[in-house]
Amino acid sequence: MTSRAALARRLAVFFAATALFSGCTGIRLGRNLHLQTEDWPAFGRTAAHSNFVPRPINPPLSLAWQCDVSAGIANGAPIIVDSLLIVGTMRGELYAIRTSDGKQMGWVGLGDAVQGSPVANGNSVIVPLSNSKESIVSFDMPLGGFHWKQSYGDVETSLLLVDHRLFFGTTSGTFFCVEASTGQQLWSFALPSNTRWNGIRSSPAAWDSTVVFGADDGVLYALQAKNGVVKWAYPAGAPIAAPPAISSTGVVVGTIAGRVVALHPETGNLQWSVDAGSPVYGHVLITPEVIIVATTGGELLGLSPTTGAQLWNTKIGSPMVAGPAAAGRTLFIGTLKREIFAVNITDGTIAWKGTTEGRIKTSPVIGYGMVFFATDDRSILAYTGIP
Repeated sequence: MTSRAALARRLAVFFAATALFSGCTGIRLGRNLHLQTEDWPAFGRTAAHSNFVPRPINPPLSLAWQCDVSAGIANGAPIIVDSLLIVGTMRGELYAIRTSDGKQMGWVGLGDAVQGSPVANGNSVIVPLSNSKESIVSFDMPLGGFHWKQSYGDVETSLLLVDHRLFFGTTSGTFFCVEASTGQQLWSFALPSNTRWNGIRSSPAAWDSTVVFGADDGVLYALQAKNGVVKWAYPAGAPIAAPPAISSTGVVVGTIAGRVVALHPETGNLQWSVDAGSPVYGHVLITPEVIIVATTGGELLGLSPTTGAQLWNTKIGSPMVAGPAAAGRTLFIGTLKREIFAVNITDGTIAWKGTTEGRIKTSPVIGYGMVFFATDDRSILAYTGIP
């Protein structure tokens, strides 16, 4: 009887170990990844957080497919690499989903929660983690193994990749630049006069040789990408959780006090400032004609890029904690009241409205003629427009 019990215990350990091992190698594509023109390889699609594709998707939208990823999605939007949708969950899992039909190509357990967006780096996907000993991991998608794992503290920002360098901030208030191929630190920048309450939750953006991010201390920082030296720092007056967006004419970001500022990208000088009326947690959408701001008060504001004057105001009526994405002349956005909107960029008119079963805390991503939304009830939704 004793030997049988011991055998049973050994078998239980064997099967548990087998399940754990298979869970850690659940993505093995068996082919190299190649970036396509339709891909969305990082948060905001580009380093400047453009959140835009030129190919139009015209409403009304129709649900093409729905995929269950077994856990909710936080603030980090999915990315698209070589026609695969890559998404991290609050349970620390990374999923690869085929964009054409929603088929799961595999998943892998990485650690604790994935709060920010991963970033594609060749055949690897680099993922930020919070509440994990190893907080930045690089996973080989074709072979199903890890390139490297590094400990940098809790990371709740999305990752920025520029010139083979990876940029991100931590909740303890340190901003890092690391080598993307190894994860080794190149330089770091600690928030001045930092306290336990001052962290970095604003996902960085880049323009030319400058990296820009906001922080809980209410300052928007611009650092030289090569060495982390401060180029300029602008006190916005309230904590900044929103990712900045950058164009040739300005750096624009909102604060949790509802103030939206536009700064000169080279000097950090204030160009204009407006009160959005409610906290802004998501990025703004910059176009040549209008800058769109989404607020927790349920308003979409269209502002003049040169003066900040209000061009239009659309009452969505639902809190929005993530910014919009646009295809052609239509922007798409989700809300905490389980709604999806398609809005005309030119005048702010609502072109279409749909509902979901889960709240939407992330920005949509667009590619291959589809708009993808992630919800906090563990669903990925893919929508198409009319031909």
